[in-house]
Amino acid sequence: MKDVDIFCEKIAADEGLVDLFETDAETSSEIARDLKDEIERRSGELKCLKNAYNVYRNLAKAGLETKEHIGKAMYEAAKKAEKNKDEDVLILLEEASKLGYTPATLDYGMALIYGKFGAGRQVEEGLRLIKEEADADNAEACYLFVKIHKDYPEVVGPDVAFNMCQKAASFGHKAAIRRLAKPFEMTKETLDLLSRLEAGEKGVAYLLSHRGDLTLDDREKYFNLALEEGDGGAEYEMGKIVRDAGNIIAARSYFERSIEHGNPVSCFALSRLILQGRPHFYHGGKMPDRDDPVYQEEFRLMEKAAQLGDYRALCVMGRAYVRGYMVDKDYDKARGYLQKAFDLGERFSSPRLMAETYRYTDAPGTASKAVELYSIAAEAGNRSAMLGLMDIYEAGLREVAQDTAKADYYRYLASDHF
Repeated sequence: MKDVDIFCEKIAADEGLVDLFETDAETSSEIARDLKDEIERRSGELKCLKNAYNVYRNLAKAGLETKEHIGKAMYEAAKKAEKNKDEDVLILLEEASKLGYTPATLDYGMALIYGKFGAGRQVEEGLRLIKEEADADNAEACYLFVKIHKDYPEVVGPDVAFNMCQKAASFGHKAAIRRLAKPFEMTKETLDLLSRLEAGEKGVAYLLSHRGDLTLDDREKYFNLALEEGDGGAEYEMGKIVRDAGNIIAARSYFERSIEHGNPVSCFALSRLILQGRPHFYHGGKMPDRDDPVYQEEFRLMEKAAQLGDYRALCVMGRAYVRGYMVDKDYDKARGYLQKAFDLGERFSSPRLMAETYRYTDAPGTASKAVELYSIAAEAGNRSAMLGLMDIYEAGLREVAQDTAKADYYRYLASDHF
């Protein structure tokens, strides 16, 4: 903590200069008296800063050397200072925030917004700090927008407050979940949807059934209206509800109607319902009898879901042609399905499966293509892709040279992360 000692010595020297200036100010003109007021203000700042660094020194003596530990301890010191009504609260919060301690950043940001602890209102800067934490998926930071909206509606509008509350709730924030159960001030998006519904537009009722700025009774009313309209999304959700209640026949009926209305996710739900406990080849590994009517129906549903553009079904169909599940192996057809999933942004399964079609094809440039695709899937966290890269680099593959260092890296990555 040598740097801290040097800093404190500088503070002491500055305080000596303050004493010198005070002597002059006492016998000076009105301008000098203004200077004295400034000196007194700066003296208070120096005192707070010195106290903050004394906390640092004590932390070092206690063996708390990491940023996380120091930040937390600084924050606890700030809370203690707040309880004792000391003047050091703001600077302790600021120092803890600079160390990356999130609770301190949130408290410091709110202090700036509301002008607490002598900060003077700095709404824009405080909001910036809170938003940075919210953008980093901090649930508490997201929920704070609800409070800020209540006090500063001109700065944080209802749309932002509602969306941030939804985000906090998605992370399991209990207060946000409770808040969503009550109607918000209607957002512009909800008002637009209501106008479209009044104009007779179909499909809007289902969207309104998910708006958290409406009452629970209203959401239920719009969900029932969506069912009456034959909305595929509402029928899918109702199918899940009755399936979970044990009514398989009714669930199948809802899923089938949802599929008729072009909802690809219902194909997945219905295929699992059809199997009724039988292993899917993804999990069991063993290939079923192609003449089995249950697996034939499941395969047709997956094929239809793929035709409707469901990225998961596209991956299933690609895998089917790679492995020879219910069809003959066909790498070209597999790549056709997998490329569509990849174009939709799927990066976990589709590149890994495409890599296999190139890895086991003895043609110029295919090994390099396999490495390229495996790498994309590995970056998305696919352990099989990591192991595929390990195998290729361990022995080399056609134009890809052996590289034991890379093989060791992907071996470590596969074992360390999974």
